Amino acid sequence: MNQNAKCSDASITSEAGLATFNDIPLTDLKVHGNAELPGATNTSIDCVNSATGTHIGNSPVPSSDPADMSAPALTPGTYTCMVVVDP
Repeated sequence: MNQNAKCSDASITSEAGLATFNDIPLTDLKVHGNAELPGATNTSIDCVNSATGTHIGNSPVPSSDPADMSAPALTPGTYTCMVVVDP
C-alpha cells in the first residue's frame, strides 16, 4: 500500500488505503493426570470443542498413568474436558 493522506484532508478514507488486520488470540491447553503412587490410578482425558463436539488436540487419551492431553493454538471458544481417575 503506497498512499499519502493528512488528517486535514476532507475524506481520509477515500484518499488513504484501508488495511485490515486479523490477529486472533490463541491458547494452548494441557491436561495432565499423574498418580501420586506410580500405577495406583489411571486417568483418561476426553476434551472437545463444545460448539462442534469435535475432539481437540490428541484427545481422547485412553486410561493410563501418566495421562497427558495437549491442544495447541485453540481459538476463543468453549471447550469441555471429562477427566476420569480410576483405580
